[in-house]
Amino acid sequence: MAKSPNVFGVLEPLLKTLKPSEVVKQDSAEYSTHTQPFAAQNDLYPSVALVPEDTQSLSRIIHFLYTSKLDFNIRGHGLKSPSAHDVIISMTRFKGFTFDSTEKTVSVGAGMTWLEVQEQMREVAPDHTVMSARAAHVGVAGSIQLGGISWLSGERGWISDPANFIDAEVVKYDGSVANASDEPDLLFALRGGGGGFGIVTKVTLRAFPYPDKIWSGNIIVLRHELPRFARGLATFISTNPTPSRVSALLIIPSGGEKTEEGFVGGPLTLQGSPLILQVYDANGSEHGREVFRFALEIPGAMEHTSETDSLGVMDLRKSSGQERGAQNMYSASLGLADVDSNTILRGVEWVDNMKTQIGEGSMMIFQLFASSPHLNASPGDCAWPRPTDMKHILLYSTGCDANASSEQSSLARQLAIDAPQQVLGGNSDIHIAPLGLEEFHDPRPTFGAHWEKLVNLRSKYDPERRFKGLIGHEL
Repeated sequence: MAKSPNVFGVLEPLLKTLKPSEVVKQDSAEYSTHTQPFAAQNDLYPSVALVPEDTQSLSRIIHFLYTSKLDFNIRGHGLKSPSAHDVIISMTRFKGFTFDSTEKTVSVGAGMTWLEVQEQMREVAPDHTVMSARAAHVGVAGSIQLGGISWLSGERGWISDPANFIDAEVVKYDGSVANASDEPDLLFALRGGGGGFGIVTKVTLRAFPYPDKIWSGNIIVLRHELPRFARGLATFISTNPTPSRVSALLIIPSGGEKTEEGFVGGPLTLQGSPLILQVYDANGSEHGREVFRFALEIPGAMEHTSETDSLGVMDLRKSSGQERGAQNMYSASLGLADVDSNTILRGVEWVDNMKTQIGEGSMMIFQLFASSPHLNASPGDCAWPRPTDMKHILLYSTGCDANASSEQSSLARQLAIDAPQQVLGGNSDIHIAPLGLEEFHDPRPTFGAHWEKLVNLRSKYDPERRFKGLIGHEL
């Protein structure tokens, strides 16, 4: 779809109803804040960003655009790199937050980041938390509609599960406003269905008591210790099938000198290709040091950890992901039932190969103990019926400079397509989580038996096929 030739002429009746502050044009200093995607290749440079300040304004915008011929899209904080030729609707001003101490629920504006949510939780209920994404910069509404992975997912499932995500206010295609709990099919679709069923303005989450002394941070292991580290990590995984309140990320960077966030005392410049084990243990430092002793005792291992609360854990990486639009990026998130030492070694080899072929823009992260069965619910209650044996997530991305040649970008894309077979083996049953679906993936296996129902719901909640989402309209 090409840009419409007279966007502002078409929008004129709508713009008369909006505040000047709700209209951000390309020459505004705020334009990139509301439009720039993480993956540079997805940037369609929309003619204007509309930034509604309340639900009434958003309703007018949706009602108008839905019946127009303008190309538009919805954007929270841009993690999945949404864009449009004509109009982007930025949800970043939906920042409301209320805590119900009686019901133990939290109402959160769709435009908040998870860092902002945890900042509010520390202020109003420091002994409670809500399921939150690991990355501070991730937006609330978008992550829930993609499932929502958390440090707590190994014990409480994903953020979108019924035990964690209770309700949402939604602006529908005709501009009307509904509570999803009044329409069970709509609430079902929002639980990991990939968007396209309406525009979420706020969500209601379950709050619950949680420790405020979480041992977290990073253990840096030098590359020449890889064989020992891989054996130790694999043994840790196999002997702790369901660790309580314990999780970890194995981050495999692409090498070179890099300044990494997430270290106690501030950023740390890393040289060469070390392995970064980001640890999390809500049982406290004594328990954590015992659980992760296999890594701490590796010769030359560098420890940067501390005991903190949920906000403190998020603060460690609050700068992560802030660089947008610098690379063409292609990624995926694969669900795994197990991770052994050979898989870890192949992952490191893959990252090294990416550096040789397309430079230092690629990475791989093993997210360990990152999933569990639905808590007090069944897979049938959520749009995404994730595998019950899925315990870990393998996240990877290939990337090259935004100004790289089309051939280089095409190579990065193909390498991302080929990665699962190279790392997991040709006979592996590969399950792609909603948050990792790219345009080159077939989403049907991800949603499995729920696909046909979701296709029908997209037709119900988006009859003119105007919203963007993971679910198509055809079987």
